[in-house]
Amino acid sequence: NDDSVSREHAMIRCQGGKVSVCDIGSSSGTSVDGQRIDGCTVTNGDVISMGRSTFTVMSQAPQPVRV
Repeated sequence: NDDSVSREHAMIRCQGGKVSVCDIGSSSGTSVDGQRIDGCTVTNGDVISMGRSTFTVMSQAPQPVRV
């Protein structure tokens, strides 16, 4: 509930065991570890900032799916 974050601000994607974030045309931008980005791969401990909100990346290694 942060009015400084655009309705469609950024996309966070997990694919192939990697996590990436990209700004999708927000008005205030997206930063990773204090650096403004268009898009980049992130790792555990990186801090994503959007508006006044911050998020710390905490991902687990992919686990095999049992069927």
